[in-house]
Amino acid sequence: MDKKSWYYAIRPWTFPAAISPVIAGSAMAGADGHWNFFAAISAMATVVLIQTGTNFVNDISDFKKGADTVRTLGPLRVLQAGLISVRTLSRAAFAVFAAAILIGLMIVMIQKIWLLIPVGLLCVAAGIFYTAGPYPAAYLGLGELMVIMFFGPVAAAGTYYLQAKTLTWPVVLAGLGCGLICCGILIINNYRDYEEDQAVGKKTLAVRFGRRFAQWEYLFVIVTAAMLPI
Repeated sequence: MDKKSWYYAIRPWTFPAAISPVIAGSAMAGADGHWNFFAAISAMATVVLIQTGTNFVNDISDFKKGADTVRTLGPLRVLQAGLISVRTLSRAAFAVFAAAILIGLMIVMIQKIWLLIPVGLLCVAAGIFYTAGPYPAAYLGLGELMVIMFFGPVAAAGTYYLQAKTLTWPVVLAGLGCGLICCGILIINNYRDYEEDQAVGKKTLAVRFGRRFAQWEYLFVIVTAAMLPI
């Protein structure tokens, strides 16, 4: 194993999607006079760790289910390429999720916002069961819904609430815009992986309803996201 192998396992190019709603929530908290640097940085670190753990679990689950093959397009999959073992990546996933939970608990205890504890645990669970477990969301066509929610209103509103200890509808709508744009990234991936996903029974919406549907779905989420600020 080398640094390059872990680079592909961590997939840092996915981080902008994870941190965009945190930036939105923090910016709106600052605009409303509630800026808290420590809370904002802690939220940023937590979502990056959850995203990293999700990427690890995604690599493990897709490899075990046969979704990642030599024909798979896109970035290199470390397990399929034999660069890292399943056992090592599983341990790394456990470690980063544990770190995310510890950081989340720390900032919640400091801010005394106990309501966010179940929200944070739900985010970790969503990261794991997106592709893992007996009924993984990504394999049932629920990927778009989860991305819109957790990369959108949940992250943006949670970040804002962590700093302001209150919530407003504009924050939720701003988060929804982030989630819709992130969903567009997922739709592109599902469109790209249509044949491989179909072969292994990964029933994304693109597989269920066809590539033409995915094109219209992509147009809808991007246009809707662009309209939300208005």
